[in-house]
Amino acid sequence: MKIDNALYDIREKLLELSHGDFVQEKKLADQYFKSFQDLKDIYAVSLINQDSRLLSFIHQKYKPTFRKLNLTELSDEIQSTIHKINNLNTDSALDESATKVRSYCETLIRQLQLHYSWLN
Repeated sequence: MKIDNALYDIREKLLELSHGDFVQEKKLADQYFKSFQDLKDIYAVSLINQDSRLLSFIHQKYKPTFRKLNLTELSDEIQSTIHKINNLNTDSALDESATKVRSYCETLIRQLQLHYSWLN
């Protein structure tokens, strides 16, 4: 998974979704920041437990966010991992997925923090 210009895409989407309202943009940035932190943590727990039902729940919960921000690679990775768990794939495949999703989320979080410096 690669994340070229994710900040630009997210900034543009936040501006679009907030209709230029700075207060609304701030709220959206904060919500997405927290969402990516939660996603990273919940994803790790679901992989440790190899819980495909929790992964399916996560995917459904975050699907609107993935769509709004055009994060199809992240959505596809989660769906792929659900299939891997259901097909009893090796732990190395799950470790690789964990690394990808963690890295993707951390990059998004870092980039949001760079633009919205008040996020912590």
